[in-house]
Amino acid sequence: MKSTNKGICPIVLGLGICVAYTSLADGRVLFAAVQPAQIYDTGSAAFSVTGFMNYDAHTGATLLMNGQALFSGGEDDSGRSNSAELFDPAKGAFSVTGNMASRRVGHTSTLLPDGAVLVAGGETDSCGSNFCMFAGTVASAELYDPSTGSFTATGGMTASRELQTATLLRDGRVLVTGGIAYGGIDIFYGSLSSAENYTPAALVPAPALFSLSGDGQVQGAVWHSATGEIASSSSPAVAGEALSMYTTSLAQGGVIPPQVTIGGQLAQVLYFSDAPGYPGYNQVNFLVPNGVAPGPAVPVRLTYLRRSSNEVTIAIQ
Repeated sequence: MKSTNKGICPIVLGLGICVAYTSLADGRVLFAAVQPAQIYDTGSAAFSVTGFMNYDAHTGATLLMNGQALFSGGEDDSGRSNSAELFDPAKGAFSVTGNMASRRVGHTSTLLPDGAVLVAGGETDSCGSNFCMFAGTVASAELYDPSTGSFTATGGMTASRELQTATLLRDGRVLVTGGIAYGGIDIFYGSLSSAENYTPAALVPAPALFSLSGDGQVQGAVWHSATGEIASSSSPAVAGEALSMYTTSLAQGGVIPPQVTIGGQLAQVLYFSDAPGYPGYNQVNFLVPNGVAPGPAVPVRLTYLRRSSNEVTIAIQ
């Protein structure tokens, strides 16, 4: 999963205002840092206003497992910021959460599979009572814990970076690449071509789909929701039908939905949660989309936090 931090003027609205934005769990898109914040509904293709942020500086935006959005850092006339706040879609309101250990702008903010958020790098400054002194790009990193609403330091990067990319890998590590580095006022060290990995304390691999052969290949253990029969050549699925399957690595109690593709087409997910009676497994119910080319071995994949599962097949008539 690429970082969901949208911090460095990704969108310019008329007056050159930098806007932080993130997709919400229900598919809508939240645009903040313009007061009041706005939500774009992809179904109606319309914007609506929502709550006011507590700080104007924020640029980093990350969707959390519980459906809230974390905003962190940024800058305004007073300098870089270490403040953070949460947006609750159910209430349409922002609330303050714990501050970061460092003042940052241009950092990455990456949701990890365990629900924590990795904040890395960026540009900082140090402020006295009357002025701020620019301190340049940093290599430090910290983790946000949604359960406590606090940030704690974690292992720093090997290089000081800002405007870098951060991508969640299939094995649970985060690949950090590129960026630029400043050393202070009028001191530009240049662009970076290096890359490095962040390894969380506990690795959570990408989701897995199951097959009848047990090796995660060919005929998938995907069944008709109504009958419990496997969607195989002897009992093929049809467009609009509900199917079910088990997977792994979905966050317990999380509201971010997985995505299922059948024959390359996105399926509508009806349900996802812990598999009843099977601790450590998750059940996903979904509809076969219209227009999928029929066949005895149509590919099925599941994507979660932008990490793809293995591919299995089902029969469709």
